[in-house]
Amino acid sequence: MSPRLTSSELGKPTARRSQGFSMSEIVITISMLGVLAGVVLVQMSGSYEQARETLAIEKMEMLNGNLKQRAVSLREYVLSRSDSSVADELLVLLDCQYRHPDPSKADFNSPYIDPRYSPQTSTSSRDYRLRWTGRMFELLRPGQEGSGLKVVFDGSDIGDTRKYPDNFSSSGR
Repeated sequence: MSPRLTSSELGKPTARRSQGFSMSEIVITISMLGVLAGVVLVQMSGSYEQARETLAIEKMEMLNGNLKQRAVSLREYVLSRSDSSVADELLVLLDCQYRHPDPSKADFNSPYIDPRYSPQTSTSSRDYRLRWTGRMFELLRPGQEGSGLKVVFDGSDIGDTRKYPDNFSSSGR
């Protein structure tokens, strides 16, 4: 027969030695944490790729916006595209980054693109690339074939200001 509690002992917690967690409680808890971690990783990988694409689109819009600004203040670009190389992309980029050292000959508002921007070129279908279409830049996503300016996401495409030869003249009409 169990001992009877008096009325003064009813409100007091009983002192019992803690036994800790059982093995099954630990296994269930770890399993639940593993499932939650898997869900978070799947969500994060999708968000990471979406953020990379957003940054690539912003870089393309930056280049195209600066080309429009150049066209408004000076002249429009009409260069036919060559799929065999990225020379046309580099020429457009160099022209938009150029400011004539003589202020009387310099384009109004130039340079249109930061002269420190010096992207590498790529033909790899694993990279985001910016390809010149003849009038503007378009984004090539991973899986698409073609060459263009490689979009990087770590800031390694910003370096020293470009040096132009004395006889450089910008293109366009």
